[in-house]
Amino acid sequence: MADASKHPSVFQKIHGQSSLLSRLSPCLRARNYGITGVGLENSLRPTCQSTGFACVSPLSPISVQAPSENAKPSFVVDFLLGSAPSATCIIGSTLVDNINLLFRNEPNKMASVISLWRRCMIKDITPSPFKGLLFAFNDQFKRLFNISIDRDGYWKWFAGNLASGGAAGASSISLVYPLLSAQARLDLDNRVKAAQNSGQFNGPIDVYRKTLKSDGIAGFYCGFKFRCLAITIYHGIYFGVYDSLKPVFHIDNLQDGKSTFLASFLLGFGVTFGAHLAYYPILNVDERMFKDVKSNSFWNAFVQIIKKEGPKSLFKGVNKLRGISGGAAVLALYDRLHILVYGK
Repeated sequence: MADASKHPSVFQKIHGQSSLLSRLSPCLRARNYGITGVGLENSLRPTCQSTGFACVSPLSPISVQAPSENAKPSFVVDFLLGSAPSATCIIGSTLVDNINLLFRNEPNKMASVISLWRRCMIKDITPSPFKGLLFAFNDQFKRLFNISIDRDGYWKWFAGNLASGGAAGASSISLVYPLLSAQARLDLDNRVKAAQNSGQFNGPIDVYRKTLKSDGIAGFYCGFKFRCLAITIYHGIYFGVYDSLKPVFHIDNLQDGKSTFLASFLLGFGVTFGAHLAYYPILNVDERMFKDVKSNSFWNAFVQIIKKEGPKSLFKGVNKLRGISGGAAVLALYDRLHILVYGK
């Protein structure tokens, strides 16, 4: 012990010198700037080593790092980061679809691209806020559960990621479902109006007014139960499995941005496809209940479809590569934006 006090270690020297520097310069301590040990050791070596304190020369080459603090997580920022990639993918997909439709049917009318764009954009861009809510709620629930892979173990952390994704899906669809329900009612009424020249509603505001008057708030949540179940399963896998497999494949450790994006996209593609397989039978039965099967019971419709068409019919239409690719691209883009904003 006596020898240790007479001959302090390098760590003790650096600690003593850093404490002195903090007292000499309060602004450095307030801003949490880091002083590199190499600069201290080289510049302060010929000082009083027996005491562990040093007289700092004004010409000492002390290197100062930038503040190490990351931006504080924010629900609003997460919402915007989730909405931007979704809007980008939807705009690109809509543009390609409109141009293909134009040249397939109207090869000599380039000016109609603008009219096609205007008709499709309002309807197609609406999923972007929903995606933003999903990403924001997912990050919010992960912070709320506060499960660490180092402290709690991988599998508990994996389960926490699944729970966060599922809770994000349930929370988001609970907020957005009245809008989707009103849009579905209006679309059905427009089809009836086109066939019979008479409809029930005169626009979106009229849908809300008449539905609230006749059925109340519950009228907007007709069929919500199984749709919420499907969305919860989908996003539990979409977010939970994706976040849990990233450290397994060491995606965050890749140095090259292009390699990181490609690896994130490939992982996201596989996860999104698996999520589609898991939730699609529930969504398929829910959509066909009132159209094809003519049943008010989900389980009755499920049994009828299995008996008449077989189990494979539950997955009819699941192979939508554009939707799966879009979901994977949104995950990869969100990761890159998240690193740019938060640095992690």
